[in-house]
Parts: sequence; C-alpha cells; structure tokens
Amino acid sequence: MSLFYQAAAHLLLPPPISSLETELARIRDSVEKSLELLGEYKIQCGNLYDNLGGLARELVEVEVNPDRLNNLLNDITVTLYSGYKHVPCPPYESIYRIKSKHKMISIPSITEDLRKYYFMLGVEVETGGGIFEDHISVELEFLSYLHAHEKVNIIKEFINKHPMQWFPEIRKCVLNRTSNIILIYLFNLINNAIECDIKIL
Repeated sequence: MSLFYQAAAHLLLPPPISSLETELARIRDSVEKSLELLGEYKIQCGNLYDNLGGLARELVEVEVNPDRLNNLLNDITVTLYSGYKHVPCPPYESIYRIKSKHKMISIPSITEDLRKYYFMLGVEVETGGGIFEDHISVELEFLSYLHAHEKVNIIKEFINKHPMQWFPEIRKCVLNRTSNIILIYLFNLINNAIECDIKIL
C-alpha cells in the first residue's frame, strides 16, 4: 500500500510538477508494483485491486497522448488549486472539518494534531508553496511512510482521526466536479485504500 499512497501523494501536489511526463511514468510503475503486491488482498479489497488495474491502463494511454496529459494537469489545477471565483475542491483537511456544522473544531487544533503524529515518528513536513500539514499529499505521504515502516498500530488510528474525517467530502466534491477518468479513478482508489486499511489491519 505504501507505493500506492506515495504515487497518489505525488500526483496531487500543487502544479507545476517539474516534469509531469516523468512523474506519470514513475506513478505508473508504482501502480503496477502495487498491483503485484496487493494481489494477496484481492479477495478482501477487490475494489482496490480492480480500480488499480483500471488506473494502470489509463496511465499507459496518457503517456502516449499529450492531449490527455495536458487535460489531466489542467483538471488537477482547476479542481484542486484554482477556479473562477473560488477553488472548487481545496485539498486541505481543515477546510472540510470546519465546514462541518456539528463539530466544533479549529484549523490550529487540526494542524497541531497532525504535527504531533509527524513529530512522534520523526517525519519532517516542508511547508510552503501551498503545502501545509493538512494537505492531502502530506497525509497520503505519511500513510505511505507508516506502511513502509510497518507502523500498523498507528495507521488505523491516524486514518480514523484524519483522512476518514474529511476524505469522503473531498472525494464527493471531485467526483461531482470532474469527468477526468484518471482523477475519478485516483479518488476512488484512495477511498478504496483507506477502507481496505481499516478492514485488514
């Protein structure tokens, strides 16, 4: 799961990505390796496995078609980072959590709790350029780190305290906003991966 979370985190970074072609090739390799590694979870996490296969096929198509590559970059930018008058689906946990009417929570309390997790494991987060502790890419990269270092006891706790508290909302926003098949696959896959983690860990 580590490779998938890392690939998703890199793809959702703020533009411009230094070389999207290189990044996509790397992500495709990560997705294909994830498919191999996740074969053993095919029964418990079938949606994850099937959607990974679909994403792998789409990434191959994008690599050979420059128009699809440009459309993907444009859709990531317009959906997550800029838009006419406002950003449709901002990639920050705190925005979705403070919008929730039944929860009294503040941005500092969210970022402070995330910092505690990162600090506890010695993970440094470089902020700036649109990246903050509660950015989707930072949380996904942290999940990648937890898997790579087999911190099973922390993964489920972290998912329940953070991604599960806001990811369903950003996913719903993105799926309502874009018709880009790669973004749709990606957000469905992140959802599948989080659910799979909760189920099997």
